[in-house]
Formats: sequence, C-alpha cells, structure tokens
Amino acid sequence: MSVVAAVRVGDWFETALWPGIWQVYRVESGFFEERWHLAEPKVRSSRTLVFVRRIVGDSGQRAFDTQACEASLVAPLSDKQLSRLNDRLGTDPKLAAAFAQYEPKPIDLVTNIGFGLPDDFGYDRFSELCGELLSAPMREGGVTLDDVLRLLADSELEEYRGEIPQTTTLQLISPDHRRRGDEFVSTDFRTLDF
Repeated sequence: MSVVAAVRVGDWFETALWPGIWQVYRVESGFFEERWHLAEPKVRSSRTLVFVRRIVGDSGQRAFDTQACEASLVAPLSDKQLSRLNDRLGTDPKLAAAFAQYEPKPIDLVTNIGFGLPDDFGYDRFSELCGELLSAPMREGGVTLDDVLRLLADSELEEYRGEIPQTTTLQLISPDHRRRGDEFVSTDFRTLDF
C-alpha cells in the first residue's frame, strides 16, 4: 500500500518539507484541479492534500504549528519513532494536554490570475472592475474559479488576462480550502499592482 493511500486523520508523520513530528487532522481529495480556460476539460485531481499539525520540532521541544502539503511529501513514523512519541506523551501530560487543545490555524488556498494591462488602463480602474465583478457573488456564498473565469469572459478585463508583461494580479482567497462539492470556493479577493 502506498503512503498516500495510508494517510488517515490522527496518523503521525514526518514531512519532507518541515522538521519535527506532525499529526494529520484533515485530508482533502476528489477535487477538481484548477483550470485556466473554460474550454479546457475539467480534470479530477489524483492528488491528496494533507493538513498536519506539529507537536515537536527536531529538538524534541514543543513546536506547535499547522501546514498543508501533498500526501506524497509525508512519511509515517517508524515503529521506533512512534514508540518514543507515545512514551513522551505518557510521561509529559502537559504536552499531551496542550496539543489536544491546540486548534490548527486555517490554511487558505490562494489562486492568482495575472493581467497585462496597457499603461493607460490604470491599477485603480482594474481594482474597481474586479470589485464590481466579484464583491456581490462572494458575499452570496463565494465563487469557484470557473465562476470567476465566466465573469471575466464577459468583462473588459478578459482581453488582458494572461498578457505579458504582467502588470496586475487578481488574487482569489478560499478560506481554509473551503469546498462546495468537488470545487474550492473563494469568498474574498484582493488586487495587487504587480
């Protein structure tokens, strides 16, 4: 059985990205990958996202933290490591209790859409148009990336989407990887002048 198939909430892992010992608290799979053009086919992801919370760092000291990564980047603790961790939790009830109370911080999904605006278009105008397109639908429950692509397609911004050099960015924010069915939903956005 592969590591990805074995990832379950409550399991203890090491990661290839961050030092220490981590526990899985959430697993996301079965979602659609982002697509950048509505004419492209929707593709169900083969990836699994793993949300983990750290109990101790490499030094063995308390180091609570929250991260998310692709499941292929985590590896289960060896039997020896797991035994040492269980011994530590048994002899350090303050650490065990504090970790049990530790609430993982939200990990937002951020999606960037770049635009190459002409000099006379202006960043303020770009921001205003993004607000007109997105504020109401985001207040009414959020938008998927496909929703945003449809809104952009019917706006004057579409002709500048993906143009080089990129001068501005529309950044979509899905709080804590919020989902509606098989798609992530953004409920906030910001514009950046680069």
